[in-house]
Amino acid sequence: MPSKAIAKTSDTLLSMITGTGQTQLQMDAKEFAKIIKTQENPKKLKRMQQIQKLCIDMAIEIVKAGEGGLFVIGETKHFSTLFPNFFENQEVSVFDKGMNKVLVKLGQIDGAVVINSSGKILAYGAHLSRQAPLQGHGTRHAAAKGISTQPGITAVLASQEGKVVRIFKNGVQLIEINPYTKGVETQMEKVVSFINRPEAALVTGAAVGSTVLGVALLPGIVVFAGSYYIANRIFNFAKDVKK
Repeated sequence: MPSKAIAKTSDTLLSMITGTGQTQLQMDAKEFAKIIKTQENPKKLKRMQQIQKLCIDMAIEIVKAGEGGLFVIGETKHFSTLFPNFFENQEVSVFDKGMNKVLVKLGQIDGAVVINSSGKILAYGAHLSRQAPLQGHGTRHAAAKGISTQPGITAVLASQEGKVVRIFKNGVQLIEINPYTKGVETQMEKVVSFINRPEAALVTGAAVGSTVLGVALLPGIVVFAGSYYIANRIFNFAKDVKK
């Protein structure tokens, strides 16, 4: 007998977690369903993870060079170009031979490098029309936070001032990476595995209206959770990735 759905895609998933304080976890059921569906398409998920890992690797190089940059990954139209696009009408992919060095240079140009879910470079030096100020940070962080409010978008930011790499999803900072931690580069596959799991969606949902907790996922890598419950889920995941 087929199981009966307990929630419609038009519903909002809402729960209250109590403890030292109350945390409201809220998420659109339709968006959560999309996350689960992505897990059911291994080929698409693998490609997305490859792009994310590549961008994180490039962001680490940019930080180590003493510069800043921003990569936007996913399907979005919320940008305009500030420079002539030499890739226009060409199928230029991040997977093309020799693109790593090119991406590092493009990432340092004012604006963002925009890459779609298949790896095609849509723009560089792009102005993002979605902005969301992040207290204590400048326009690049506002752009990363703002564009990541669009479902399915991941923003990878190389912070020149903070000397860290920050990953934004669902409108919040999800992960912070210290590029100077020994061996941190070898952990990026585990990082992208985490940010595409349903647990990551719960983290971003829980961060709304709650005190953000920093949870060490791996040495040099911090996940920003919103409650003890979510932190506990991350700790359980961390035990698996450390094996």
